[in-house]
Amino acid sequence: MKKIKDKILNPIIYIYTTSFFIIFIIITLSYSINLKKSTTEKINYLSNQIVNDINNINYDIEKSVYILKDYILSTINIQRLKTEKDTYLEQYLDEINTFFFKVANSTQNNDSVYIFFNPELSNEAYDIYYKIENNDYKLQERLNKDDYYNESTNLDWFYIPKYSKEKYWSIPYDWKNINYISMTLPIYDQDTFIGIVGIDLLTKNFLEYLKKYLIFNKNTLYLYNENGYIINNQNIKLVQENKTQYTTFINSDLSYVFNKKLNNDWNLIIYISYNDLYKNLFITSLFSILLFIISLILINKYVSNKVNTSIKSINELKNKINLFEKPNNIIDSFIINSNDEIELFSKSLDKLLNNLNQKNIELKKKNNIIEAANEQLEAQNIQLEELYLDLERTNSNLKSIIEIVSKYDNDNIELKNFYDNILDFIKNLNKNIKYNTLYKKSNNKIELLSTNDPRLKKFKNNLFKCIYKTEENSYNILKNKKYIEIIRNLEIKNLDFIEIISKIEEPVYINYFKIEKDTYIIVSLLSKIDDYLQQKEPKMISTSISLIKSFLQNKVLFDNTKKAYYNFSTKLANIAESYDEITGKHIYRVGLISAFIAEKLNKDKKYIEDIKIFAPLHDIGKIFIPHDILDKNGALNDKEWEIMKKHTLLSETLLDDEYFEMARQIALYHHEKYDGKGYPFGIHGKDIPLCAQIVNIADIYDALRSKRPYKEPFTHEKSLEIIQFGDKRISPTNFNPEILETFIKYNNLIKEIYDKHSEK
Repeated sequence: MKKIKDKILNPIIYIYTTSFFIIFIIITLSYSINLKKSTTEKINYLSNQIVNDINNINYDIEKSVYILKDYILSTINIQRLKTEKDTYLEQYLDEINTFFFKVANSTQNNDSVYIFFNPELSNEAYDIYYKIENNDYKLQERLNKDDYYNESTNLDWFYIPKYSKEKYWSIPYDWKNINYISMTLPIYDQDTFIGIVGIDLLTKNFLEYLKKYLIFNKNTLYLYNENGYIINNQNIKLVQENKTQYTTFINSDLSYVFNKKLNNDWNLIIYISYNDLYKNLFITSLFSILLFIISLILINKYVSNKVNTSIKSINELKNKINLFEKPNNIIDSFIINSNDEIELFSKSLDKLLNNLNQKNIELKKKNNIIEAANEQLEAQNIQLEELYLDLERTNSNLKSIIEIVSKYDNDNIELKNFYDNILDFIKNLNKNIKYNTLYKKSNNKIELLSTNDPRLKKFKNNLFKCIYKTEENSYNILKNKKYIEIIRNLEIKNLDFIEIISKIEEPVYINYFKIEKDTYIIVSLLSKIDDYLQQKEPKMISTSISLIKSFLQNKVLFDNTKKAYYNFSTKLANIAESYDEITGKHIYRVGLISAFIAEKLNKDKKYIEDIKIFAPLHDIGKIFIPHDILDKNGALNDKEWEIMKKHTLLSETLLDDEYFEMARQIALYHHEKYDGKGYPFGIHGKDIPLCAQIVNIADIYDALRSKRPYKEPFTHEKSLEIIQFGDKRISPTNFNPEILETFIKYNNLIKEIYDKHSEK
């Protein structure tokens, strides 16, 4: 064994020792020869990297300060500042506060962001000063006005840019016992000095940043400016030296000095002495020799252990092979854990053994797989049948809900019937759903909209106070809670309702959905809870409620659109009223009387509502007619009358939207006569839209009863006589006979409408 070890170890040690000394001599000579060159290249690279990093920091700071300056110049009102002074500045600080906070958070490497306004422009001093505290920017207290004139306060960052009118990178200075470097910009509007915006960097953080570039000793990196301030990267302090010392320092023959200009008027100096370089070489050499000695000892120990382990592994593998050759002996594994070629060989033998065992195992697995596949096919057939039944049921339910929704449109929907149909649909989803109740929560009130629970029907449309909070599209089957527990927060004071609810023992299923600010709550009582209801039915109910929610949202959207058009119609009527003061009061009465006649003609609710809104627009075209014609005392001449008649045609330019179709018909045709003697087209009978015929008689009645520049008002009786029997200008044949009959039948109620609204 010893001979084997000697044959292996001696050549390895000899080769390793010889190679190390040759490589060591080559590296040492090369390092000495190229020391200055490599150092120069390294320092040049390092200095460029430092300059780029610092310039990037400076650029980011300057960019943010210029953004602040541009923001102030684009938002401040100089005229108000000069006249309102303190009042305006207080308001303006509130307006720009959020913007300064955002800039502070978006600018890296800064300690504080601020604007200090010129104290000479106001009675008090005004500023915004955000400083970082505990990793967040906090707004600092304002300076007093006296602080700007206190000689003990270092305000170079304020006054130097003020008088130079240029950007200013400060020298390090103390402010409230903290050392800063600041970049500030003056803000001028022509010759008016508004103030200073700026960003501070902590000198301490800046110096710590330089420390990571330390090369050989503690005096490697400096920042120098023309005022003689030197920032050293190791001592974390400021050393002020005169220019003579600086010149001597950079002209030393015993050192390398690299000088780079920064973009903030500072210079970067990298200083390395020859002594440091050669001392570093000497230390490196000693370290290499020590490393060699240690590695030689470790290699000797490692190789010796490796040889012993290999011999032991060979013997172990040999014994396993001998044991395997004997009959009736079982070997679990040939693997020898030796981490060498012997282990690889043992793994190959073990692989052959495993292959034999694996084939037997695979045969058994195939049989098991075939049996499992048969069982799985049977289970899948059962599952497919269940899925088919679920699909049929889902399709049937979806068809039902679509049929319910399709029965209603946005214009004529009866929500009461709609709610009842929805609750009946949900009840039919599952045989165990017994009753359903729909509530609507608005602000602090809840209304029972619909129910098929006979115990609660008498409370339909009742309003209760509540503080009940719900979440949209959430549902839950509450096994162990009673109905009364779910609504205990409603603060209902109706004792009859509470008594009935408290007696309900069935399990409860609850679902919510929200439309704008209203929350709809559907509470279902269950006769019992089965797996299908608990696992699958909630999805179907949730899908159905989503369709219901979409339908109601469309209804709300339609109503809002309708309301917007009605509001616009009212504004157009207001325009007509403001344009013609005499006929302005008249147009609203025409709307009320027209709606009354339409109601008596058995028109539907929408028609009545539309004619009430749009009838006041019948004379909207008059805004295009000159005032001297509208306000003329006495009768119009032929030319003026032709101009006046054009107001019907001119109205069409304002009412060209399809939603204003009734308003357009009224404005265009309300001067047409049933006997064809009207204008502008001279049409007759049913060719005239019914809404225009209704407004025609309402317009004539109101005009007869109202004072005009060319006449005094008539009494109701006189006006009724003219409409019924005619005069020089009006004939009963001008009117639709059915409308005329209705007008005469209800003339007393029409009189009441006129009298009630004649003052408004």
